[in-house]
Amino acid sequence: MMKKIFSITCLIALLCLLGSCSTSYRTVQIKDVSKPEQITLSKAPLQGSIYSINIQVTGKLDGTANIGLTMNGKPYLSEKMHNSVNFEWEYDWYSDVAVIQYKPIDVKSGKLTISYRFFG
Repeated sequence: MMKKIFSITCLIALLCLLGSCSTSYRTVQIKDVSKPEQITLSKAPLQGSIYSINIQVTGKLDGTANIGLTMNGKPYLSEKMHNSVNFEWEYDWYSDVAVIQYKPIDVKSGKLTISYRFFG
């Protein structure tokens, strides 16, 4: 009986550990690339303390735009984008949320997808 309880406890602990470490990418899309947008990214439910973030931005723009990542309301990273977009940010991050600021300059049309993952 004790051996069975120990085995179940170990299995539950392993599942919890895997669940907190290996979250899959979550995806959001800029609704209208011709208009500014602020997007708040957040960690997955039940995910533990965060220590890193990975953000991938892909798509295509007919025009130029800036995208930035803010930390505590202050600019942290930024990227100027035009035509075909495909870049990645990966940095130490110790917050449960990240805020993306999208600001078009002269964008007429297009599509931008943001895939992100918090590591904890």
